[in-house]
Amino acid sequence: MAELCIAFSKFFLFINWRSVIFQKCTCIDLCYSGIKKYIVGLIIRTSSDASALEREKVYLGKLNMILVQVIIIINPDVINQF
Repeated sequence: MAELCIAFSKFFLFINWRSVIFQKCTCIDLCYSGIKKYIVGLIIRTSSDASALEREKVYLGKLNMILVQVIIIINPDVINQF
């Protein structure tokens, strides 16, 4: 039960975090670069443990989606290179 509550808490945290970043944040590129570094650090830290990697697949997927959106904001030409 506790694991389910933690999973829902993380899910709602990232829904709110994403809306704050992409709708209300009017930062300059330095702000987005800091956000990008923080998200990359979270991904690396979570992915470094095999058991955490299996347990947190959805969490890592959400982090990856947010990272792609931040990179698109920083450099919109990247989307054309895919």
